[in-house]
Amino acid sequence: MTKSVSGPNYRQAKSVQASHPAANRRWGILIWLSVALHGALLMLPTPGFQPAEPEPEAPIEESGAIALTTLPTIAKPEPAAPVDPAPPAVTPTAPLTQVPEVLPPEVLEDTTEVNELEPVPELPLQTTDPEPADSEPEGGIAVQFSADFPHLTGSQSGCYGLDNCRIAEGQNYTDALREISERLETQGYTLTPYTGNDDSDVRNHRIFEMRLPSDPDADVKYLNVFGEGLKTAIYIITPRIITQEDLQSLEENSQGS
Repeated sequence: MTKSVSGPNYRQAKSVQASHPAANRRWGILIWLSVALHGALLMLPTPGFQPAEPEPEAPIEESGAIALTTLPTIAKPEPAAPVDPAPPAVTPTAPLTQVPEVLPPEVLEDTTEVNELEPVPELPLQTTDPEPADSEPEGGIAVQFSADFPHLTGSQSGCYGLDNCRIAEGQNYTDALREISERLETQGYTLTPYTGNDDSDVRNHRIFEMRLPSDPDADVKYLNVFGEGLKTAIYIITPRIITQEDLQSLEENSQGS
């Protein structure tokens, strides 16, 4: 709907427009040129001019929409490798020496030489024996003393005409009897006092049966200890029981011959 314009001004303008048609055209052209020129100037870049940054978009929350958030991808942890239990402590032991299966030739030679050696015969155990096996009693009465017989200090051989009879002058009979018996027992002999002594004429005459436990099959021998006076002792080993009278008779017979 077009609004009608009325009044004196309108009429005056219309009259002017009607009286000057050429001038109106010039003004129209100038106005369009002016508009075009301003448009071109606005299109030219201005130095130091920066375009305004676009306004940030309104948060999604304000719009009421549901926000979709992309979560970062999380790598799954790799399973831990199983830990082997620590081996038990081993006590160091001395290295075993390996024996070679094949012995060196020099070792075999030494072994052969050892095997060829003759075995050493075992020596028999030596025991104290007052009478050697190959000897006979002197005069049928006196047995030879063994090499380790415990003779009295200072004793000498030769009494009653027998070399196998020992006499110790200056030796008390009682002390001599104790010393000889103790030493023989130390050597392993068993001394048993003989109770059937019928030597009534001699008071200081003691007889012992001598036995060696290591030789039970040996014949029993007799140890005779005499005392003459206070300071003389005589001892002799016999294969049988004798009296002092037997010794004196033997001495007389040896002197008469």
